[in-house]
Amino acid sequence: YMNKSKFSYFIHMFSMLTTAILFFSSIYILFFFGLNVEIKMKYIWGVLAISLILSAAYLPLYSDLSKKAYIIGSVIYYVFADCVVLGVGLLLGWFRLEVPASIIGMEITFVVVSFSVFFIEYLSIKHSTHVLNDQLKKVHDMNATISSGKNS
Repeated sequence: YMNKSKFSYFIHMFSMLTTAILFFSSIYILFFFGLNVEIKMKYIWGVLAISLILSAAYLPLYSDLSKKAYIIGSVIYYVFADCVVLGVGLLLGWFRLEVPASIIGMEITFVVVSFSVFFIEYLSIKHSTHVLNDQLKKVHDMNATISSGKNS
């Protein structure tokens, strides 16, 4: 069962992952295959499959965890995500095992996509925290004003 908050977060992660993968893999494709490459539909489905799997796999981290559990879960998620990306990439021919530079490029792209998604998520959480703190301060100030008015 997935509540509305988790579903919204799933859609949020899916959108971020899909956008980051498409953007950074376009740079990878340009670098390793050139400008005149034709993209097949299986590439799009591969990106969507990766985004779907990794968004679902991230949901357990979207809960109240201790800092230690979150860090351990994040490391496990990162290794799992790398395996998923390499597995799908190998299956769909995104890189060739006989060309080490393409594997290295794939790993660099994976790291950049992962860093980008985690960084955007960090900024989003930081912004949400700032907004909530501002709202709490306003409520606190309003209560203080009401309390001081009663004491007059």
